[in-house]
Order: sequence, then C-alpha cells, then structure tokens
Amino acid sequence: MRLVCQKAFLLALVVTLACHDGSTAPPVVVVGFALVNINGRPLPTFVSPIPEAPSITSGSLVLYASGRAVMTEQKRDLVNGDFTVTTTLGYTIIGDKIAIFCLAPPPGAATCIAGYAGTISGLNLSLTIDPRQPLVYNYSSYGAE
Repeated sequence: MRLVCQKAFLLALVVTLACHDGSTAPPVVVVGFALVNINGRPLPTFVSPIPEAPSITSGSLVLYASGRAVMTEQKRDLVNGDFTVTTTLGYTIIGDKIAIFCLAPPPGAATCIAGYAGTISGLNLSLTIDPRQPLVYNYSSYGAE
C-alpha cells in the first residue's frame, strides 16, 4: 500500500511540474501604490458629480520592471453595483516624473486614450488623470521588491 501511495504522489508531482512553464518567470514588481484620495477627497469618492456616474471605492497602480503598469479601480454605481476596471499600460520614469501611456492594443480591442503624467515624492505619487479638470489621483506606496 505504501508503494502505491508513493507512486501516486510521484505521478501527481510530475504532472504538476509538467504543466508549469519554467521558462516564464513571474513579472517583477518594482513598486505598488494604493489610491489614497482623488483631488484631496478620501475614498470612496466621485470623479464626476453627476449622480449616475460611478464612485471610486479603491484603486491601485502596480509598476513592473518590464515597463508595464497595471491600474485597477474598484467602482460602484447605481446600474452595475460594484465592479472592477483593470488597465495595462506602459510607463517611464525620469527623475521624479512619471509618464503613463497606452500600449498598442491588440487587433479588435478598444482604443486606449490614457496619457497620464505625475510626480513621485518619497513614497507618494500624484498622477494627473485629466489636466482639463484637473483630476489628480494621489497614491501611497505599499511596498517594493
């Protein structure tokens, strides 16, 4: 019976390892930021004062060593309830300035119109989302690797 259990364990281990692509390393996180406020208003808050517009309940921005950034916002509105919007973008940092931009969308995907600029100061990031309003997202770092 013991030999059968050992063979079953060995088989399960081999199958697990065979399904893992060892050449693909997980992305390296440079730093992650948690959304603290929008234009100084603590979360949850609105972006647009229109009652039907969604409120932002939380958000994050994760910067990867590959030059990719993942922006996530948890939102709530009257029609959809709670939902999450995640966008993968590119970024560059020069000094204390960060630029976040769209990557080329895959064929058939919606066109991305993002183009954000911000300033990193210590563990904080202020990112101007819409310079016409102005709409500023203020983040605080939650870790680095």
